Amino acid sequence: MNDQTDELSRKIAKAKQVRDDSPENLKSTHSESDEEMSFGMRVGVELFAGVAVGLLIGYFLDRVFHTIPLFLIIFVIVGAAAGSWNIYKLAFKDQSDKKPRE
Repeated sequence: MNDQTDELSRKIAKAKQVRDDSPENLKSTHSESDEEMSFGMRVGVELFAGVAVGLLIGYFLDRVFHTIPLFLIIFVIVGAAAGSWNIYKLAFKDQSDKKPRE
C-alpha cells in the first residue's frame, strides 16, 4: 500500500510541475522596449503595405488603360496617405489604451 501512495504522490507532483510549466501559467517577460519595438515594426509594416498596395493597383490600372505613369503616381500617393492614416489611428488608439481609467 505504501508503494501505491508513493507512486500516486510522484504522479501528483509530476502533474503539478507540468501545470506550473504550462505557457498560460508562466509570467510574462515582456519588457517595455519589446512593446515599443513591436509598435515600431507595426508602423513600418502599415506604411509599407499602403504604399505597396497603391503601387500594385496603379501599375495594373496603367497597364490596362495604357496611361503609364498616371495611375501609378496617383495610387502610390493614395496608398501612402492610407498607410499614414492607419499609423495615425494606431498611435491615438495606443495613447487611449495607456490612459488611466477614472
